[in-house]
Amino acid sequence: RDLHLSLRRQRQMCIRDRGITWYQAQKYCQWAGKRLPTENEWEAAARGNSNFIWPWGNENSSQHANTLGKDDGFLFVAPVASFPRGASPFGVMDMAGNVWEWVLDWFAPHPKDLQLTDPIGPTTGKHKVFKGGGWYHEVKFSKANSRFMMAPDMGINFVGFRVVLSEKEDSM
Repeated sequence: RDLHLSLRRQRQMCIRDRGITWYQAQKYCQWAGKRLPTENEWEAAARGNSNFIWPWGNENSSQHANTLGKDDGFLFVAPVASFPRGASPFGVMDMAGNVWEWVLDWFAPHPKDLQLTDPIGPTTGKHKVFKGGGWYHEVKFSKANSRFMMAPDMGINFVGFRVVLSEKEDSM
């Protein structure tokens, strides 16, 4: 389960043409008593128990996510949950498109023979991972397994974050 950074905050990021750095996302999480998802948790929320290419399935569609172009009805950031047909099998919204999302992990190449169920990335590095695709990129970059990296002190207007909702909070 997850919570999005408020829509108002996302709009401010876009209007100011500045994004959230990984350090800012981490600082917010500490302030709120939450955390960023790991890359593995993020991908599990996007895929559910499926092997789908995108959270909604294997077919590319502009009706499922806010990606580059105006076919989806938005040129820039869309309001949170504007694409209910794009929900993951777990019902998690906006796992593809709209804004890329920082995750906790430092970047490292995935081993080709990765057999681990819950891999833990390196403890240090130069770049942090972000996932999910955004309004500024083609839908092919919003696949559940797409991942990119950026220095944690950089912020771009198409990168945001989501926080992990603990089981305790979910039962309230």
